[in-house]
Amino acid sequence: MSELWKVDPTFTNYVPTTAEEAVDRFVRCRNNGLKPMLYPECLIQCSRGLDESQISRFEEWIINPGGPIAGDLVPTTEINDSNDAIFAKTLARVTSKMLPEEDEDDEKLPPVPALAREISVMGFRSETLAPVSIPSTSTTGPCPPSGASD
Repeated sequence: MSELWKVDPTFTNYVPTTAEEAVDRFVRCRNNGLKPMLYPECLIQCSRGLDESQISRFEEWIINPGGPIAGDLVPTTEINDSNDAIFAKTLARVTSKMLPEEDEDDEKLPPVPALAREISVMGFRSETLAPVSIPSTSTTGPCPPSGASD
């Protein structure tokens, strides 16, 4: 390929033979407005002229375009252990509230008066929870119920 054409930053009509050229071609395509949806196809087209060693280098760039990581990675488990301890404590607290232990020696508690009032307001007698007879709406008011005649 003539180096003259590569001077144009928008030129992409060439088959790369090195990993550097493949990266260059992909970046040119991306800068020319390549949609992210088409990145896989473009990467394949950029690698079609590479030999095995160059493909390996190009794949390394695809996986980590920022370069190799400096130094060894050391796993830190302090945060994970701390999070697991907090989770275990919270789980124990929540499950103890959700599943209270029932003692057979405890007597049944009487109904709560506020709850009895709410039940009677909703139209039930608190003793039997049977519906309370509610008088029907007057048909002589300004808004007669449906089906009522004037």
